[in-house]
Order: sequence, then C-alpha cells, then structure tokens
Amino acid sequence: MEDKPVVSVLMGSRDPKWDRLRRGIKSLQSQTLENWELILWDDGSSPAGAMILEQAALLDSRVLLY
Repeated sequence: MEDKPVVSVLMGSRDPKWDRLRRGIKSLQSQTLENWELILWDDGSSPAGAMILEQAALLDSRVLLY
C-alpha cells in the first residue's frame, strides 16, 4: 500500500473555536477512506488560537499544522 495520502484537505484557520475544529477533524477520521491528510494553516492566530491549532494537530498524525 502506498504511504502518500490519496486525499489532501486544506483548511485555513485564524483563532478557531475548539469544538468546531475538533468536530471537523473527527468528521475526517470517520470517513471510510483512511488515506488522507489535513493541512491546517494558521492564518495569523493569537497565541490562544495558535495553541488550539497545536492541540488539534495532536488529535491525529495525519493533521499537519503550518
């Protein structure tokens, strides 16, 4: 099986709400296709928003934070 993701999801975010971001990631995790990646882009968040994005990246190894 190939290691590269078949699907890349791009999400820009600035000061996200934790519950909404977590729900979005959980939705990706529940898909039947498992070979995906979420490229999460911090678009100038405050320190608190950046922390939320960092926590979201820890939910799944397929979430990449930039």
